[in-house]
Amino acid sequence: MSNESDELRRLLRERADGLPTQPELPPAVLGRVRRRLARNAVAVVAIVGLLMVGAVSGVRAFAPEHHLTPVGQPTPTATPSTHQAPSPTPSPSPSSSPSSLVSSCPGGQLRATASLGGAAGSVVGALDVTNFGSTTCTLQGRPSIALSDWQDHPLQVEQIPVPPMWKADGASPPPGWPVVTLRPGGVAQIRVAWSNLCPQNDHPALWRMTIRGQTIDVFGADGTSPPPCNGASQPSTLQVGPFEPQR
Repeated sequence: MSNESDELRRLLRERADGLPTQPELPPAVLGRVRRRLARNAVAVVAIVGLLMVGAVSGVRAFAPEHHLTPVGQPTPTATPSTHQAPSPTPSPSPSSSPSSLVSSCPGGQLRATASLGGAAGSVVGALDVTNFGSTTCTLQGRPSIALSDWQDHPLQVEQIPVPPMWKADGASPPPGWPVVTLRPGGVAQIRVAWSNLCPQNDHPALWRMTIRGQTIDVFGADGTSPPPCNGASQPSTLQVGPFEPQR
């Protein structure tokens, strides 16, 4: 069996050696082959390019859209919505009172008069302050009052603050009080009570009132005698109420 196999191989080699070698292709045929290969390569490249473009388009179709800004161009800003939330309505501020818009009365446009009388060993009554100016003004608080004898010598009198007349009478406070607004010709009052002048003096006293640093004379007190001396060891006192509207 081995000899037959060896003989078969020898015959096949001899037959193969007897076959003629393959001749080279002619130049014309070789050129056609090369051109065909080149066209096939171009076609393959084109097909691959089309496949890539289709793949990119498919990805963009499924991906969210993003707008790219070219280099060197400003980034566009979002257009604000035309539907804006309404701004909160400001709460109304409290209105100012009329008196807060009017200036204080200067002493130069005020005139003072006294309405006094004797009662239980004292001189009691009121001092009226009139606005003789052409503009509205206000008064508030208590003025400083000085007393002098008939020779214009100062009297040592202790000034004591007391409630206004309306409160002493148990009435309701006037509108706007403690500010008193005086129109031209308007009058404010001050409650007063003078007690115990020692030594005894029978001559009328001179009254002066100081408002905002300006002193004005009080007319009408020259017909009233000072209070009697009820205690030589006790001081002379003058009770003075705040400004209030004339009653």
